Amino acid sequence: EEYAISQLIKWKISNEPMTKWMPFFKGWAQYCSSLPSSIAGRNLQLPPLSEKTYLHHVNEYETLFAKGEYNNQQPSHPSSSSDKTSSSSFHGLIVIVGPTHLENLSLGISRELGCSKVMRDVNQITVKDILLEDVDR
Repeated sequence: EEYAISQLIKWKISNEPMTKWMPFFKGWAQYCSSLPSSIAGRNLQLPPLSEKTYLHHVNEYETLFAKGEYNNQQPSHPSSSSDKTSSSSFHGLIVIVGPTHLENLSLGISRELGCSKVMRDVNQITVKDILLEDVDR
């Protein structure tokens, strides 16, 4: 996922297409990390995933994605768990400005809101940070 975003940023793809394609890339990452269980029970004879055989898997993945499997935008995603209540399509930034002695308060707020990253210098925030805000780090 981080690799996909890095490439899209490198290729100067704007935010709207990035946002549109990220569910596909996230699903592809989940598909790849769940092999061979992702093809189990479907009687598929796919070769092991490698640089020479990935097109076989891309074709299978596209079929599954079109059916709604591995699609992060749909609540019926096979890997979604019921204890993940903070799942949101919102990508954004929360900025808390205050004196240094209130840092524990801001850390507590970030835990309660399920923020994935805390930065102490707003100048270090990148587009990649905002696009990857829902990634566990």
